[in-house]
Amino acid sequence: MNEITLFGSSNAEYRLQILSMLFNQAKEKIKHIVESRQRNMNYALFIFIGLFGLGIGLNNLVYKLSISIAIFLVMCIFCLWGRRLHKISHGLQSSSFIFCAKSSEVMNNPNQDIIFPSYDVDGEKEAECFSFQPMIFYTLVLGGLISFFLFFFLLI
Repeated sequence: MNEITLFGSSNAEYRLQILSMLFNQAKEKIKHIVESRQRNMNYALFIFIGLFGLGIGLNNLVYKLSISIAIFLVMCIFCLWGRRLHKISHGLQSSSFIFCAKSSEVMNNPNQDIIFPSYDVDGEKEAECFSFQPMIFYTLVLGGLISFFLFFFLLI
């Protein structure tokens, strides 16, 4: 983890500009990651529906089973990818809170050296495993497993 040090000086305005720039960058990254997570979920839903529909339309059992395995593996990839993006967004949110706190330290004591991380890894631990989007991904992974049994046993 990289640490940033702003040495104390009488020019507090310059140090506040740096902290506000870092805060704005973190907010822009959070916005981009949230959009990426939403796009990721949309792609996963479309791919699931498309592959499931393709599996229903096939007549050969081997093809149906390979489609259900593909559904399961692709949904696992999307689930892991979405989880990683979720953790990164929480790390960036925690970093932006640190930038705000350090800004108040600079205003209160402009001659003090300020040391803070460029990215807060501990903030990733706050990411919930059972919020709305992860639950959708877990359901899609479960749907991939269920498709295997539907195609194999019920011969849909």
